[in-house]
Amino acid sequence: MQEQYENYHIKLGITHAIKGWHDRAIEEFKLALNINPNSGLAYYNLGNVYKNKNLFIDAIDTYEKALSLCFKIPEIYNNLGICYARQKEFDKALNVWEQGLKQNSDHLDIKKNIEKLKLIKI
Repeated sequence: MQEQYENYHIKLGITHAIKGWHDRAIEEFKLALNINPNSGLAYYNLGNVYKNKNLFIDAIDTYEKALSLCFKIPEIYNNLGICYARQKEFDKALNVWEQGLKQNSDHLDIKKNIEKLKLIKI
């Protein structure tokens, strides 16, 4: 039953995020995390909202938490790298993107971001 409520809040949070209601989305993802503090999916989606609000430090912490829970999808690595790059932590961004390519060597967004970063560092 708890999982059902967790999923409800995650889905509602995603809906709010799509509509641009970021503060409502954050509330829903936090409610999901109150139900299951080990929900990598909730952390991932919460990180996305923080990233979209340009709250890069919060997004970094949240994505790192998702990864620590073994919720390792390439999109987390891509988004985490973007957040590091926006914080001008380029070495960390590159490291994270390289880890993401280990998960999926064909991930085009990660490859593009690495190429963009190389242009910045030249």
